[in-house]
Order: sequence, then C-alpha cells, then structure tokens
Amino acid sequence: MESIYSKYFLQYEGPAVEQEMEAGKLGNALIGLKDGITKICKTEKDLEKIEINVRVDRKGSFIVDCVVGVAIAAAGTLIADKLNEKLKSFTNQFRIKKFARGGEVKVIPKFGNRIELTNKDNEIISVSPEDYEIHNSKIIDKDISKVVEALEEEKITKLHTGIPDTEYIENVGIRDKRYFIPQETEELPELEDQKEVVLEGEIVSFGKRQKRIGFFYKDRLINCHPAPDRNLLDFIEFAKSPNIKLYGKVYRPDKAKFPVIYIEKIDYIQPPLV
Repeated sequence: MESIYSKYFLQYEGPAVEQEMEAGKLGNALIGLKDGITKICKTEKDLEKIEINVRVDRKGSFIVDCVVGVAIAAAGTLIADKLNEKLKSFTNQFRIKKFARGGEVKVIPKFGNRIELTNKDNEIISVSPEDYEIHNSKIIDKDISKVVEALEEEKITKLHTGIPDTEYIENVGIRDKRYFIPQETEELPELEDQKEVVLEGEIVSFGKRQKRIGFFYKDRLINCHPAPDRNLLDFIEFAKSPNIKLYGKVYRPDKAKFPVIYIEKIDYIQPPLV
C-alpha cells in the first residue's frame, strides 16, 4: 500500500511567541486544528482513514502532517487532489468567518461551480458551494474557534494558517477574534437597559443601508444605531476610527441578550501630551 502525504501549517505572531505561549490555549488550539481538518477530510469517503499528526516547526509555528493510505497506486493522484481540496476548504472557513463579521451571510446564486456571498455590509466574496455548505453546517465552528482563541492582546496578535508555499493561506488578527468566539450575553453587566453611558473603544464597521455602527468595546462587538434625534451621517467622520468616546443610551430589556446602544454623540480621544 502506498501513502499520500500533504502538509498544512499554523503560525502565531506576537511578543509571547518568543517568550512562552499559554499552554492551555495552545493545547486547545492544536486540538482544534487537528479535529477540524479531520472532520472536513472525513466527509470524503476516500479520506476516511486519514492520519493527522501535529508537530512543532519552530517557536509559535506548527506543521500538520496528513497521511492517507492508497491501496491502488493509480488512484494516488486523484486522492492527493481530493486531500488538497479539503485542506483548501479548511482554510476557506477562516476566510468566510472573517467575511461574515459575526453575522449571517446571504447567497447570491450563480451558474457554474462558484457562488457569491454577501455580508451585513453588502460586501461580496466568491466561494465554492462545498465551502459554503461547511460554513452553514457549523460542523467545525468550535474547532476553528479554538485555533483563534489563542490570540491575546499584546501577546499573540496574529495567526497565519493554510497550505505551505501556496496562495491558500489565511491571516486572522486580534481584531478579527470576535468573529470566531461566541459572545457571552451575560457579560458587560454595566450595560443596563436605559442606562446612559460613555464608552471608549473603536468603530470597526459603518453600515449606511442598515444604519448600523459596529463598536468594539472590551473585546466585544456591539451593534449601535443613531439616537432617534440623530442621523447616521452625523457620525460619518468616525467611520472605522480607533480610540473614540461614544455617548449613548443602552437598549437591553432582556439581560440574557446582547445590548444595543443608541448613539447621541461620538468624540475622538485626544492622545496624552508628552
């Protein structure tokens, strides 16, 4: 019996890479990497008996060795192609998650072997129907969440993952983390219903059609809208601005659900004088 080999990689960046990454999060990340690839590969009958091993390449960098036994040598090329397609598909799940930005994506049907997806900001990407089906099924959501969960402010700030020496490589930064990790609705207890608040954070999205502003606060993405007496265009200069101060009122009648904030005013935060 012959064996087909393919490689996949995961690399983290940040100050903690040269020091010491948190063992618990790193262990979970590598489990998620291995389990996610295994699940996707086993959706193909010829790859059901795949063996996957993860090894250290260098600090913060890991190689996944994928091995499939082939009983008939002539079938080797076909199976190698199938394995490569599944690894591409795994990489594309990170891409689609980033694109969705924590929301749902809608499908624009197209003829042929590609479809287009739109996100809440009306942007468009092209993917294969198979990649969309995996995303929509959520079968590896928990696995790729473990991979991204290792990111931490000022410690591990970015990851790269994909097939070595190809275009199939995806990057996920610390600001993308919120799109992969489910938000705990019981968090942010200070944001009580009808409370007037002043919050410091970052504007990360500005949707004119939905009149919605994405506000990044304490590692959480909060959907905001203009107050009844304000217009979205009043805040256009702050679109995707870091270091802002937001004034508004919280709408959260159900504590079990995530809050919405109606914005009265936004100001820039002045940097401290040196």
